[in-house]
Amino acid sequence: MNRFLNPFRYLAGTKALAWGLLFILLTAGVLRAASMVQDSLLHFAFVRDLSFGRVLAVELALWLLPAVVLYGAGLLLSRSKIRPIDVLGTTAFAQLPLLPMNLPFLFPQMKTWTEGLRHTVLAGGMPETGTLVLLTVYGFVAIALLVFFYLWNYRAFSVSCNVRGPKAIAAFIVVQALCMLSAPRLVAWML
Repeated sequence: MNRFLNPFRYLAGTKALAWGLLFILLTAGVLRAASMVQDSLLHFAFVRDLSFGRVLAVELALWLLPAVVLYGAGLLLSRSKIRPIDVLGTTAFAQLPLLPMNLPFLFPQMKTWTEGLRHTVLAGGMPETGTLVLLTVYGFVAIALLVFFYLWNYRAFSVSCNVRGPKAIAAFIVVQALCMLSAPRLVAWML
């Protein structure tokens, strides 16, 4: 169970980076196939005619932005020697939960349901019960995967920078908040 909750005690450096880049590549492929893009750290949007290269560039930027800032926070907090490859590798590997979170959007029906729900609610109508139930279940699964994503990212930061405790948690939260505020501007510039 510990290997699942904290794989970074067993996996780091180049190996973690290789796996993480594979996860990022696959997530970009899923997003492109579903005509979607991650337009901030917590939001995915439907788009038209966006190339795979641009979707991949956005995914890489949204991984690198917090990874580099977490590396800087680790340099300030840790008494240990921190290797950039460990921070980059573990935070790349921590991108894995984004892949299953976006897989349902490969099914055209999912896009139809989400867009239909949006239009129905905006028009003041009531969505069909079945659609609402399926999207609610997906919403709970997506929230669980996002929690897992942030848990893994914290563990990646903690292990690779050899920091823990209240200062490490506070630094992680501040970095994530700063990145959440700056990521939409970065993505808007890239798109």
